[in-house]
Amino acid sequence: MRGNSTPNETSVSATIAQYLVEHSPTFKELTNLRQKGWKTAEGDRYFENRRAQSDNADRKQAQRFFNMTCQIGEEMDRKTSVITFAATDRGLSPRVLDIGMAPGGFTETVLRKHCDATIRGITLPLENGGLKVMLPRWKADPRVIVEFLDVTMLADEMGRPTTSIPTVHPDIANFSSNRPFQGENFDLVFCGATAQRAHVRADYRESQERLRLATSQLVVALQRLRDHGSLVLVMHKPEALYTAEIIRTFTRFSNVRLFKPRKKHAVRSSFYMVATSVDMQSKETQSAILGWKKQWENATFQSDDALSASSRVSEDRVCEMLAEFGLQLIKLATPVWRTQADGLRSAPFLKE
Repeated sequence: MRGNSTPNETSVSATIAQYLVEHSPTFKELTNLRQKGWKTAEGDRYFENRRAQSDNADRKQAQRFFNMTCQIGEEMDRKTSVITFAATDRGLSPRVLDIGMAPGGFTETVLRKHCDATIRGITLPLENGGLKVMLPRWKADPRVIVEFLDVTMLADEMGRPTTSIPTVHPDIANFSSNRPFQGENFDLVFCGATAQRAHVRADYRESQERLRLATSQLVVALQRLRDHGSLVLVMHKPEALYTAEIIRTFTRFSNVRLFKPRKKHAVRSSFYMVATSVDMQSKETQSAILGWKKQWENATFQSDDALSASSRVSEDRVCEMLAEFGLQLIKLATPVWRTQADGLRSAPFLKE
């Protein structure tokens, strides 16, 4: 339940947490429950068992994971209608891009709602530690095309041509000039890829993999999303600065809701940002894409020491974010915090 943080990250987290505790009773309760969980050996064993189960790659476990993502997709649509209303404003069959597609539950949900949908998928290959696509008969389905690749290594897509990468870079053989589904536009994009524990990767990537994965998905997604389309992004902890800044950015050019499944992953910090009516013509959108490309480049080509120095966050920046966006963040995140608090309150390791 704990993670390693730099002193600067710890200070930033403490500043944000203090603000949220003072302004949100729900976050205050969640903080107390988390602290109780951190103090219990039962909590550590619970999450270790959950990780072990997720690492188990047998077919039964894969099928259970597929069923779970189908259930999450159905619940997400009941709460937000993001799948049901895909492309209905144009009266056309929806076109959907599913990044981090495996095991395929979100795609399955789309096809249940729209039997005429066009699906394009991107997912990490099995041999690289990716998950198995469990979507029934997808290989023979003309509606579905899947590309197996590491979305974080699409150098040309991120504005850094592979021909310009130094030959001494530890990943020089893994960067790709591929730009999957370039020229296609989509009504809905799922950005559901998460860092896989079985994914063998260079040591330099470990500390920055979550950042590289988020920025890669966002750039690929927004460079293919049609104007006023919708995007779904898996995230962690609304109160984390980087997460809050992504949410804040999307509120400038789209309608944002945060969704957390009530039964699945309730005790975890993960949730989904659902952005609808994304204004692809706005200057804020294009500026965000450039900013995420730059973050990906820094995380990919700078050393940890240089990256730590360049990414050091000032107290003024945190205070500015909270002054401008703090109350809106609380309004958006309260349902997520409440769901996690409910899950922790009833978790076996916190029951009296």
